[in-house]
Amino acid sequence: MTVNAKKLISAFTSLIFPPLCPLCKETESTPNANLIVKNGLCCECWEKITPLPAPICARCGTPFSGTIGIKRCGACLKDCPPYTLARSAFTYDGPLRSAIHHFKYNNRTSLAPTLGRLAVKALCGINQNYDKIIPIPLHKNRLKSRGFNQSLLLAREILRQQEGHPQSPELDYRNLIRQKDTRSQIELKGKAREINVKGAFFVIDKTAFKDKKILLIDDVYTTGATIKECSRMLTACGAEVFALTLARVIRV
Repeated sequence: MTVNAKKLISAFTSLIFPPLCPLCKETESTPNANLIVKNGLCCECWEKITPLPAPICARCGTPFSGTIGIKRCGACLKDCPPYTLARSAFTYDGPLRSAIHHFKYNNRTSLAPTLGRLAVKALCGINQNYDKIIPIPLHKNRLKSRGFNQSLLLAREILRQQEGHPQSPELDYRNLIRQKDTRSQIELKGKAREINVKGAFFVIDKTAFKDKKILLIDDVYTTGATIKECSRMLTACGAEVFALTLARVIRV
């Protein structure tokens, strides 16, 4: 089938079956659902997705009210994270928060392509050539219960966006594992999150990460405890870690 024929069929299908905004559809609200304008989303949902407020910390990517000339937040100046850089695409609120919730807890894996495209928006803030893309792993019990690893699905979509790039990274989801079945981080706050994930991860083949640039993928950056713990394990193997999350919790 020729390219023109495929485009014609796609246009005809869209005419008969107008595309729905995946975020509205999943949240059972359909205003402007057939008006897809950007990244596959309707006008209303796109306008409600909030970018991170500036300025952000040059290291961890957290928005903060910094003094002119100071590029790092107080937390990073006090205790520098084990990763080189962390960036998030949007704030964790509105229809995006609802979509992530449906994606993770209601088995809405059909949202993965849309959420993956949104996550890529933050890549320009990192601007590196990576050797490997690594999703935050789930423990086998959690994986069995949920049926999928949302970070792995996001990583695959992000990698798909890199297709055709001369230095396309390798997806590695086997060497970094979660060896402890910890409590859900959503139940915990602050320091308790760090304690909860301490020692939770393990690297099987340490040589796989030596002198490699790693793009670590997760869905939401809350306190950064999980990403920091994974980064510690990877940097101990000689890797340089850059973290990318779809959304970030903004604490007032």
